[in-house]
Amino acid sequence: MRLIERLQEYLRYYNITAYSFEHTCNVSNGYLGKQLKGKGAVCSDILDRIKENYTDLSLVWLVTGKGTMRLSATVKKHEKKYL
Repeated sequence: MRLIERLQEYLRYYNITAYSFEHTCNVSNGYLGKQLKGKGAVCSDILDRIKENYTDLSLVWLVTGKGTMRLSATVKKHEKKYL
């Protein structure tokens, strides 16, 4: 599984739309679709934005697929509004 596919799995888990993710991480509209088609790479700047906004997401899992998707005992910024 590719990094972008793992990211999609995380977004599905929390029912986060592509638009919401793109807006939150300040990336262009259609960024996820472009990545899924293999027309780009997720750079370190984007990983930093993901880490900043989705604090319970394990970057080790995201990048390598090893370990668990979520870090324990962390509440994400975007999750607070749904509680």
